[in-house]
Amino acid sequence: MKTTEKTTLFALTMGDPAGIGPEIALKAMKNAAFRDAAVVVGDAAVLEDIAARVGIRGALRRIASVADFRKGKASVLDCGMISPGSYALGRTQEACGRAAYRYIETAIELAMRGEVDGVITNPINKEALHAAGVAYPGHTEIFADKTGACSYSMLFLLHNVGVAHVTTHCSLRTAVDLIS
Repeated sequence: MKTTEKTTLFALTMGDPAGIGPEIALKAMKNAAFRDAAVVVGDAAVLEDIAARVGIRGALRRIASVADFRKGKASVLDCGMISPGSYALGRTQEACGRAAYRYIETAIELAMRGEVDGVITNPINKEALHAAGVAYPGHTEIFADKTGACSYSMLFLLHNVGVAHVTTHCSLRTAVDLIS
């Protein structure tokens, strides 16, 4: 009798192409256990460019769908949104905001269809999102809207400690005023 073991698979969004997200994704993919459990949702050309800039070695495998994922390979679901030379590192840009939003949307769609078991996000630039016409203040609100959640909160979990935000995406002054 043949048994098949289901592999848990996560979608890791690349984050803002002009930010630290691509480098974080590349460094995560150096870890074999992580590489065997995640596919990066982003732009392969950007990741290859950043890898060369920061000296990260190892081939990235471009895949067209999650069905093409294979353990042992650093897989990138290539969205083809942006390419090296079309943006500047460390700058707020409309094209980068549009690309980062598309990576998030794609990852959510994959999860909603059951093609991945969860989504891990890299940093985005909220100003770039807004420049691209994306009105959400951050990841949490995008996820809530795209999944139809009426009640939601951002939660950070490390080992056995979880922290949920009471306020998000506002100044400290405003946060103090919002807490009763």
